Amino acid sequence: MNIKKLFLIIAALVIVFLKPLWERPKLDPALPPGGNFDLTNYTLQLPSGTNGKMQIIPVGELAGKTGFTNQYFYTDKVDGAMTLMVPHQGVTSPNSTHCRTELREQTQGWRSEGNHSLTGEVAVPLVQERTALAQVYQASGPRKPLCLLEYLAGGQLLLCVEKSPQGGSTTKHPVGQVDPGSKFNFVLSVSDNELNININGSNTTVSIPPSFSVSSYYFKAGNYDQTSVAGLPQEEAATIVKYYKLNIKHE
Repeated sequence: MNIKKLFLIIAALVIVFLKPLWERPKLDPALPPGGNFDLTNYTLQLPSGTNGKMQIIPVGELAGKTGFTNQYFYTDKVDGAMTLMVPHQGVTSPNSTHCRTELREQTQGWRSEGNHSLTGEVAVPLVQERTALAQVYQASGPRKPLCLLEYLAGGQLLLCVEKSPQGGSTTKHPVGQVDPGSKFNFVLSVSDNELNININGSNTTVSIPPSFSVSSYYFKAGNYDQTSVAGLPQEEAATIVKYYKLNIKHE
């Protein structure tokens, strides 16, 4: 047997036997979400609370191997995904009739002139009708969203852009289609007064309405179920969103 052929055989054996080592999951199912993800700069809004006031986990309590976890925010015991569950009914925020398990970026607000991105790898194994996976939200003024990335039952994705800072009227842009329940990648970014959404490598760009010119923003990511209702918190899941990657970048 010549040396070249022997080398190819050895290389093939190395790939076969060592491949599982570099393909092993990077997420540890035994850790809380803060042990697998950098959550040092987030607060968490939950569909639970007392006296009708939504429970908020403050910045600093999510991070690390002893970070917060409960029935609405936990690590999947099989694949290690950061899992955000919303019941059919729960406590809502003062300005919403729907429940959420959602991370909020902690910042004084950034302007649209820079380059700002929220990157995620996500799957939605359970949804009733629709849920918002990510938002660009106003940090000042009317405190309404600039846009939401919505996932619909059936796997359609919409970028819903508000027409004015006061909210209440959106333009819905179809931006992608994925197999229901499957993993997909997205990048939601704000750059030079434009919104860009990339779904598995496919880009859509939308101009930010001029009326938002004085606004500053922050990102939100998670599970903001658009069909849940206000009431006593329940245990049964209406929507489950699983994050495998989450990153925010400002330039």
